[in-house]
Formats: sequence, C-alpha cells, structure tokens
Amino acid sequence: MAFLERARAVARFLPPIGKRSAFGKRTQPECVVLGVRDGVAPSAKPPVRIFVGSEPAQYRAERIFLWSIERVRDPGRVYEIYLMKELAGFDHRGWLTGFTNYRFAIPHFAGGSGRAIYNDVDQVYLADPGQLFDADLDSHGFLALSDRDTAVMVIDCTRMASVWTLEAAQHQRRSAMEATAREVPGLWGPLDPSWHARDAEYKPGRSKLLHYTAIHMQPWQPFPQRYAYQRNPVAHVWFNLERAADGAGYQVFTSARPSTQYTALPAEIRVARTKVLEYLPDEDIPWVLDELFQGAGGVVCATVATYAQRKVLADGTSLPNRPRGRSWWVEQFDAASARHPEIHWQLALQTRTVLGQKVVHSYRGGCRLHSVPTVWLLTDDHPGNTTQSLGLVKALGWPYEVKELHFTPLVHLHDGLFGAFGATRIGLEKTRSAALTPPWPDLVITTGWRTEHVARWIKKQNQGRTRLVQMGRKGGRVADLFDLVVGCTYFRLPPHPQRIETTAPLTQVTPEQLAQAADRWHGLFGNAPRPRVALLVGGTSPFYRLDEATAQRLGKEVRTFVRRAGGSVFASTSRRTGAKATEALQRELGEFGFLHQWQPGQRENPYLAYLALADVLVVTGESESMLAEAAATGKPLYIYPLPKRQLSPWTRFKEWIVTRAQRQKFNQRGTVRPQQGLEYLCARLVQRGIILPQPDLSVLHQTLVRRGIAHFFGEPLDTANRPVLREVDNVARRVQELMGIRKGPEVTVETVPTSATGTRER
Repeated sequence: MAFLERARAVARFLPPIGKRSAFGKRTQPECVVLGVRDGVAPSAKPPVRIFVGSEPAQYRAERIFLWSIERVRDPGRVYEIYLMKELAGFDHRGWLTGFTNYRFAIPHFAGGSGRAIYNDVDQVYLADPGQLFDADLDSHGFLALSDRDTAVMVIDCTRMASVWTLEAAQHQRRSAMEATAREVPGLWGPLDPSWHARDAEYKPGRSKLLHYTAIHMQPWQPFPQRYAYQRNPVAHVWFNLERAADGAGYQVFTSARPSTQYTALPAEIRVARTKVLEYLPDEDIPWVLDELFQGAGGVVCATVATYAQRKVLADGTSLPNRPRGRSWWVEQFDAASARHPEIHWQLALQTRTVLGQKVVHSYRGGCRLHSVPTVWLLTDDHPGNTTQSLGLVKALGWPYEVKELHFTPLVHLHDGLFGAFGATRIGLEKTRSAALTPPWPDLVITTGWRTEHVARWIKKQNQGRTRLVQMGRKGGRVADLFDLVVGCTYFRLPPHPQRIETTAPLTQVTPEQLAQAADRWHGLFGNAPRPRVALLVGGTSPFYRLDEATAQRLGKEVRTFVRRAGGSVFASTSRRTGAKATEALQRELGEFGFLHQWQPGQRENPYLAYLALADVLVVTGESESMLAEAAATGKPLYIYPLPKRQLSPWTRFKEWIVTRAQRQKFNQRGTVRPQQGLEYLCARLVQRGIILPQPDLSVLHQTLVRRGIAHFFGEPLDTANRPVLREVDNVARRVQELMGIRKGPEVTVETVPTSATGTRER
C-alpha cells in the first residue's frame, strides 16, 4: 500500500497518457429552447440554431455559455441551442477535447437544411448571436476565422451536408475534415473577427464573442488533474458572467424543463429522484438539489456512491449509476447552498479503495447549526504575520483565542520540503507554546509557513471538521491543503478556486485604532512645523538591500524633500533595519529630524502614532506590511524603493522554472497550445509548492500608484488625502460564507489572559 501511495504521488506530476474515456450515451444532441419572452411581440425571423461542442467536465462553462446568450439575445426571437456531448458512435482517438469532431456532424443533425452556428463550449457571447446567424454567407458553405480555425462557424447545412458527413465526422481526424472543405474552391469564407476574439484579442465594447482557447488558462479550471492552471488576463469577463448568473438563480434545466435523459429514466427513479442522486443525469442535478433544499426544514442529509453500481428496479431490471468524483459532488452541494443560504447540508460520499473496501467521506456546509464559531489564531514570532491574522479576525467580529507558538530549528524541514511531513507538529517547541488540546476550534486562522503544518494537524485531530484559513506567500503556496488561502497578487502564485488575492497584506489598522493612538500620543510631534513627514524604514530582506550607503542616501533625499516643503521629519526604524543602517540614517537626518530606533523588547513603540499624527508618509518599498498599514490611513503616501539584492544561483534557477512554466507555444491556428512537456512539469512544480516564485513588489507599488493611493518618492509633494485601502472586509465576507454565516454577529471583544503563552479574546 505504501508503494501505491508513492506511485500516486509521483503520477500527479505526469501528464495523462492514453485514450480518454468517452461515454457515448447520446444519439442526438440535447436541445435547449429559449422562447419568446413573456409580454414581447414574436419576431418574424427564423429560429437561431446554435450547436455547442461540450463534455461533462465543462458543465460550468456550458451553463455560462447559455447564460451569455440569455443576456444579449433578441427577446422576441426563438433560439434553439443543441448541446453536443457524449455522442455515441464517434472515435475519440486523437481528439484534443471530448467534442473535437462533433462540429462536422452538424449538417447531419440539422437535417441537411438551413443554417446553423457552431461554438465550442469555452466561449461566451457579448452580442446577440442572432446577428451572427443572419450574416451574409455570400455563396460560401461556411464562415470561420480561417479554414483551419473552425471553433466558431456559420454553416450552410444544405451545402455542407455532402462535404461533412456523419460517418466521416465519426471516424476521420479534424485536420482531414477541414482539408476536405479546402478542396472545394470558395467553400470557406472569412468570419468577422469581432465574432471570434481569442483570449488576448478581446477588446471591451468591440468583441462580440470571447473564446478561451488556452485550455490550461480557462478560468473555471475544468481539468485540474490534466493541467496546472495559469492566469488568464481576461478571466474577469467570465467570472462576471458567472456572478450574474448566480445572482439571477439561472439554471439551464429545471423541474418544469428537465433534460431528455431525465425524462427517459424509469418512473421509479424520477419519483425517488432526491434519494437516488447518483442515477440522475449531470444536467438535472442542480434543479433536483434545489428541490431537495427547498423542501428541507433547515438541514439536508444525503448519501451518494461515487463508484459504479447498479440498482434493481421493481420490474426486475437494473439501472447503472453515474460515477462522479467527490469534488464534483461537493461543488454541486456548495452551489446549491449558495442558492439556499438558510440550509445546512451534510453529505456522505461512499468510495472504494483499490482492495474493494468501502470508505465514507463526510462533508458539510451551508448555514451553521450554531450561531458563532470558535476561532483559534496561531501566531509565531513575526509581527507582520500576527497583524494580518488579527486584522481578519477582528473584521469577522467573532470570539477568538490566540495560540502563541514557538519553534525549534526542525521547523525548517517544512520550509525546505514543503508538505513532505504532512500535518504534524515537527519543529514545535511544546513547552513554550500555547496548549493545543480539545475542544478543537471550528476555524483556525494563521499566517506564515511556520504555523501552517500545525493548523493542518489540528484539522486532522478534529477529523477534518475544522476549517483552515491560511495567509501568506510560503504558507499558502499550496491552496489544496486549506479551505481558504489569502495571498497577494504580487506573490505570483497560480490561480486556484480556494485562493483570494488582495493588493497588499491584510492589516489590523483601522480608523478607531488610529484615533486611539492619536489621542494617546497627541503631543508626540510637539510644535514641529508642518507638513510632518513620517519616514517608516524597513530593512534588508531576502530580495532587497538596505545597507549603510542606501540608508545614507535615503536620509539625505528625505531631508531635502521635507526641507523644500518647510516641514519636519520623524523617522522610525524596524527590527530589520540594522545598526549600521540606523546610524547612517541618524547622521544624515541630524538635528533636522527625529529618529525613533527600534529595539527588541521595547514596551513603548510610537509606530501607530506616526501613522495617526503624520501629514505625509514615506515608506521603504520592501516592507509589505508597512505599505499596507500606511495605505489604510488614506494619507499622502510615498514609496521609496530599495535596491534589489543579487539573486543566488538557486533563486535564479527557480525563476527559470517559473518563467518556463508560463511559456506559451502557439499552434498553426495562432492559438496557445495546450500545456505539455517541460512547461507542464515546471507548472506542476510551482503548483505543488516545490518551486516558489519570487515576489514582485513592483506589482504592489504600481497598483498602489495606479489606484491613486500612493506616489513614487521623487514626485512633487501632494498633501491631498488619498483613497483608503481596506481589503479585509471582502476577505471576511468570504470567511463568513465558508463558515455558513452570511453576516457576522455583533460581538463585544475584550482581552483576558489565559496563560503565559497565549491570550483569549472574546
């Protein structure tokens, strides 16, 4: 068994080989009719016929494709949309997708008459497809972007019936079918490019159809086992459509309009549909779950088998079920829960091991059965990590307990071989750390890589019932390990459904906190002339350098900047500044500016007062947390970038892997070729957290400047207030949804000591 587990672990890094399975269950496409809307005069134009190439894994894309049509169609016209998937009789060998050759069978399915549109399912309409359907064919048999790119076509089915036959479509390769059409002069005609914008070709307001051609960059990630997904610059278009569909409660099929596969089921199955979910078609699961949730009194409990089995019916016949993976079922219940937030659900998924043993995996979600969850914060000795966790938990407003942890050098085993030791307490110094004992919490919030493995250990002790929210670059590099991961865009980590990206790290700096600091330290700046400039200094980091010469230059330039404005400067160092850099900064500021020097164990630190009382803030650019805290004040903010350090050979090699993972190769149609070979391997190494990209803080700086929150140092002084950066509220809403609470309860927070190694807040 240990050998099998190691083999599976290795296999995760290898692309799939061999022929993909094709169920071949349907003899005809499934027709969805969008009729004339109520109260609208019917159009005299003929129905718009659209044939869509699809496959089971593209169920999210399929729904949004139809929703995109629903949004922009002529309400007085009829639209017939034919879903072509799992069609019987086709030889799938050599197909890139599960629907590659279906397009060439359209003349057959259309009865050899009239015209039709063909679309791949990974497309969305931005304008009425009726306009495309009515396009002038100008004696051509079909219109397409090119005679080799047939992902969007307008087809004269009468003329193409003899060229693209059903038998040829079932057995020939795509290239051969397109070559057959090229042999007939004038058969192909050019399509208006606005009806087929491929990925980066998309132009807002001009493109009428957007095609996500790069399979490993499709935002909805239909094949996570086959590809290591990467960012798509136009993903927001698709996600905006999905949010709109969710908000409208849109479903392709409903109880009033089920799929034909559902209506063909035995009456015994249809009557008991909510109890035999695994025997229902994919298309009908959403509306059946809606029916189940609507009829529940607050709690839905379901048991589903994910392996192949048969049900013996009353008449003695047997019916096979439809085996689907655990993630598929959980996603379906999560989606139903979003539509019915008042329901709590519990799902038992039955699986079988390679030895045939039955195993039950339990999942739960939706509305909480108890109003307020218990929360633990795991902290280490990094203040920047602690402030992020505190910022989030205070925005949630729930009772929480701080678990201060200390570590031995063995903790670095988790950093060097991320995840190799799993959910353990290796490296935890138990005698100095807060006790980790039952009752286990409902939620653990933590930031940084030192505490992430302990958080996973807690979840394991609680049999998976504890939810984990992980923040930080190293700790959150493998999103699959957590329920929610919060990271920054400049981390350059791969996109993931469980990853939230923010502009900057979260912070606990709030207007209330600043007001308290201003009141407590109200005389800190005395009668110093305005503008009072607070210089917040970080220090040397793994990627940036603050040496003596840089600190001297920093002091000189800030002094000149403030002197020209007729103001005063108050500087504050941090634990990373270092003695030599501090001395150089002090010499350069001289009597012109006051310098507060950070010291370990100091009880009084005026840092918050600097943020609260200063008129202008200058922050060294390598300090992510200080930039985030300064941006939360709404005050004029200037970023002073520090010089980069020379990368080590190992870091340069890692960056080569990251760059190679993002390398794009194009096929003869001009579209991005699916991920494979070395690009695939490098992308998997990044996705699994084995290779961690170097953070690009220039992305943070440019974003703050572009949004008007900050200026680069060197620009003229501007004392106008700036927009406030506060992203913690959005993250808190996602955590509330994760915990089944749509709105956080009003909770009074007070701190009471529990031990020498931790505090409890409630």
